[in-house]
Amino acid sequence: MNKTRARELSETISNEAISDMLLKAKTEVKDWEKPAKANPIFSRGKFWNMFKCGEFNVNKSYHSILKYRFIEEFGEFLPEKYQPIKKEKRAVVTYHEDPKF
Repeated sequence: MNKTRARELSETISNEAISDMLLKAKTEVKDWEKPAKANPIFSRGKFWNMFKCGEFNVNKSYHSILKYRFIEEFGEFLPEKYQPIKKEKRAVVTYHEDPKF
């Protein structure tokens, strides 16, 4: 998840979608020691504990910057409709000619 898309989503995404994302991240993250995207001096596990992701409450109102941090770190676990639109790469044809020495 890129920062621009995470910031856009943080303004409009529902708490239910974030809750589902965190539950999916909880089961699918294999390496909790990997550096966090938001601040690489912390591991993903430290990020999870620091922002109390395990205590996320769907009925509570969260500030958009906190939602932004959740999405920035664990956004890859959101459904496809929330993912950034990927631009299709153009196929480049390379022409080769041996150099003449």
